[in-house]
Amino acid sequence: FRILVVVSFLFSISCGEVVRIGFDRMAMAGATKKDVEIATGLLMEKVLVGIDIETDIKYYEDLNKMSQDMDNGHLEYISIPPLKLIKYFNLNNIEKAFGEGTSDKKALNLILLVRKDLNVNSWKGLKSKTILLDTNNLLHKLYLDYSLLVADIHTTVEPIHSWRYKRSILKLFFNKADAAVVTQRSYDLAIELNPQIAKKISILEVTDLSDIQLGFFRKNMKKSLKIKMIEAVKRFHTGVISRQVLDIYQTEKLVETDMSVLQPIQELQKKYDKLKQTKGIQ
Repeated sequence: FRILVVVSFLFSISCGEVVRIGFDRMAMAGATKKDVEIATGLLMEKVLVGIDIETDIKYYEDLNKMSQDMDNGHLEYISIPPLKLIKYFNLNNIEKAFGEGTSDKKALNLILLVRKDLNVNSWKGLKSKTILLDTNNLLHKLYLDYSLLVADIHTTVEPIHSWRYKRSILKLFFNKADAAVVTQRSYDLAIELNPQIAKKISILEVTDLSDIQLGFFRKNMKKSLKIKMIEAVKRFHTGVISRQVLDIYQTEKLVETDMSVLQPIQELQKKYDKLKQTKGIQ
């Protein structure tokens, strides 16, 4: 999906227009930079067939640089997860655009799964246990670090890197770990495909923290270009190729960026910072 959001804006902009897009390279966890660029190129070839436009997609590993380029007018659009947006970008310099969307707004919220045989009914019960999560995902880490600190078990739990939700659920099912941070959608899909999973795994906690990909325009960008980009997204859903691309990336649709997903994440970050200060943790 992370590539899909970037590509979808590009297929109805007239020749001569240049769309400069900032893409968070780490949003494609587990993929090399070359893999990301090749995949983007292949998708653009399919989606942009017959359309002559100029594009400039920049792949960033340094989000401070990405933020500077946005502030300095070197980008028209960025694709970024909520917590990275909060930590690295000036919200006064951006406007909501389009990003990942689902019919159920809670589908991309993080949940905590545990093995039923452990009889764990609280975070404290995870003392000295192993938890699967994407350690490169800032939202995963914030959720885990805060929850462990509140339960006062932060020095005993072993985080294990697992960058795919499907893989985390399967490892949990086969007793390769004790708990896992995944999304509601990934768990619902897993038990739909294999109902036995629900007999061995239960949900310990449901959150309002959305692991979604958001899209933003730069404020004061060229109005005509913004209009063309918006029209491009609206047309994206009408073609057969577009539906195939959405299916490949297991994305239901592209929608106007929902700013409300930022609030619970901002609140969690503030609570975590305050708790660390109270406990004297750097």
